[in-house]
Amino acid sequence: MQVLTLRQTAKENLKIVYTSLHGTSIKAIPAVLAKAGYTKVKIVKEQEIPDGNFPTVKSPNPEEPEALTMALALAEKTNADIVIGTDPDSDRLGVAVRNTEGKMTLLNGNQTMVIMTAFLLEQWKRENRFKGNEFIGSTIVSTPMMLELASAYGVECKVGLTGFKWIAKFIKDFPNQKFIGGGEESFGYMVGDAVRDKDAVAATLLVCEVAAQAKAKRKYFVSRIIEFVC
Repeated sequence: MQVLTLRQTAKENLKIVYTSLHGTSIKAIPAVLAKAGYTKVKIVKEQEIPDGNFPTVKSPNPEEPEALTMALALAEKTNADIVIGTDPDSDRLGVAVRNTEGKMTLLNGNQTMVIMTAFLLEQWKRENRFKGNEFIGSTIVSTPMMLELASAYGVECKVGLTGFKWIAKFIKDFPNQKFIGGGEESFGYMVGDAVRDKDAVAATLLVCEVAAQAKAKRKYFVSRIIEFVC
């Protein structure tokens, strides 16, 4: 009960700025975050209405730093801990967090992928869920750090061609193995095998869990990258 209380407190203390960039995720992510217990969520109002003309951005691509300009401004105004922006069809997400100097910093796809995967692996280890048949997934265009993570936790890292269909194919081709999570540098991530494609809804929940726990431990999110590298 105490662990659950601490975890809920961590969620309630995390200050989130979220933008759907005029896309479909506005119909799902705010509700999912609220149901998960995140109470301090600020939405970029100018970008919350779905609009295929994307009037406030040159490109609604969270890989482009300019796409998160309004979200970053709101984060500074509200002293938020994390910024999350999702693309129009809600399968990719861009993330910005405060660095060790307290300034908002945009993360690239490799960084978020490594952080989320490491978090999942650590959770599985703590819960004694490893049975010896687990794997994570990545692609040839992504960071080799995924291989290092897999080695450190004693699981396999399967590396496929570019695109999430190849990671999903691993799940189908190896039914006797358990997929934990995986992604690639293009700002997408797949958590578990329920949705066999990159999914910004599940990834948003995961990245907020990482950030909430990091804040609760009085650690900057970005410093987690350093920990994983070292």
